[in-house]
Amino acid sequence: MKLTAPDKIVFSLSILFIVSLYWGLWQASDEAYEVEIFISGEKNYRLDLHENKRLAVKGKLGDSIIEIKDGQARFISSPCNTSFCVRNGWQSHGGDFAACLPNAVSLHLVGGGKIYDAINF
Repeated sequence: MKLTAPDKIVFSLSILFIVSLYWGLWQASDEAYEVEIFISGEKNYRLDLHENKRLAVKGKLGDSIIEIKDGQARFISSPCNTSFCVRNGWQSHGGDFAACLPNAVSLHLVGGGKIYDAINF
């Protein structure tokens, strides 16, 4: 099957449309300026991301250690078995989120626009 000139035009315009959607909708949001730390669904801390510190947060299973450094936040350690929260790494954009579900501790970055690819619970 051979592509005709109109087929090539439609194909090219489709590719351009998809690329423009990617650049317009799925780019990282602006840098965050604060982190909110929730314990059992309640906001317990709201901290500036540009104040470097480590914080021990008491959850259901024990202490989760959260580090804030150079405009980023992450879990350093947590008492859960899987440590997905630790492997999640540094969070730095508005709307970024990391959680230790077994310990009921989560951090949410505030700032810029929130961009979601998908939300699942």
